[in-house]
Amino acid sequence: MPLPQEDDLALSDSSSADVATPKLQFSYVECLMYAFHQIARQCPQFLTAEENADRLKDFRMRLLCFVFICLHQLINSNNNIF
Repeated sequence: MPLPQEDDLALSDSSSADVATPKLQFSYVECLMYAFHQIARQCPQFLTAEENADRLKDFRMRLLCFVFICLHQLINSNNNIF
């Protein structure tokens, strides 16, 4: 998953078409999330241990960036329909 840019976290006006949205392979992300879930079940402390706090923070930021990109694409697709 991509690292968020500083301006990606602040949702700007959705009508601005000059902002380039990265193309994501949703099937790849889904497979990676499933594999990560299966591995994390084997080692629950992978993200929750205190020494891995930075890893958890990074993972949450990447997920948040992915959600914002998905929302941006959803909003744009809905605007194109109407």
